[in-house]
Amino acid sequence: MIKALLMDLDGTVYRGTTVIPGASEFINNLKTRGIRIRFVTNRANRTVESIGHTLRDFGIEADADDIVTSSQATAAYLKPGTVFCIGEEGLREPLKNAGFTFTENAPQYVIVSLDRELTYAKLETACLLIRAGAQFVATNTDKVVNTDKGISPGTGTIVEAVRTATGVDPLVIGKPHRPILEMALAPLGLRKAEVVFIGDNPYTDISAGINGGLATVLILTGVMTTSEIPEGIQPDWVVANYDE
Repeated sequence: MIKALLMDLDGTVYRGTTVIPGASEFINNLKTRGIRIRFVTNRANRTVESIGHTLRDFGIEADADDIVTSSQATAAYLKPGTVFCIGEEGLREPLKNAGFTFTENAPQYVIVSLDRELTYAKLETACLLIRAGAQFVATNTDKVVNTDKGISPGTGTIVEAVRTATGVDPLVIGKPHRPILEMALAPLGLRKAEVVFIGDNPYTDISAGINGGLATVLILTGVMTTSEIPEGIQPDWVVANYDE
């Protein structure tokens, strides 16, 4: 029996500032039936409060505790220390709350995330610090992200630039890797057979569910079409939209 759902956000619940048709009704219907829902997103540039506000604007009741971001998972997974980060307030806030100190002077970590004010100077600093011995950490490696303008460059494009310049592979925290999944599952206290993962991206959402031993649903409302589903990543169910 399904008792909880882990749901992606971008491309699954909303696209930019527009809700995916049927998403609000689907989520609210499940909640009235007692099914718990946690939203799991690789988007590290937004705070959970901001995301919660967006969901409520769409008629979806969601507290901060219902939302897990890759920035939260990063702050929880790493031992607090000194850090230089490429990212926005959605990354800096949980790091600060967890006791991290921001510095460009020999930090323990260089954390790379989505940064819409990215500059060459930030990239250069990150690369030099990693070459000097800082641990390279990526909140996620999504190549693209859904926005109001369409499919736009994601964190993965920045991560790849740093990887190319340093020759160093990052520790990745977000989907499809285990740190964020474990953070999402822990408060539920359920057996894996009682939880389903739904998302629009096979490489992050479906792979995360498979890696965690969960049943998975690929919904084709975001970045993927049926013909683009990779052979090596097979969801348990594929649906075109919430009407199915």
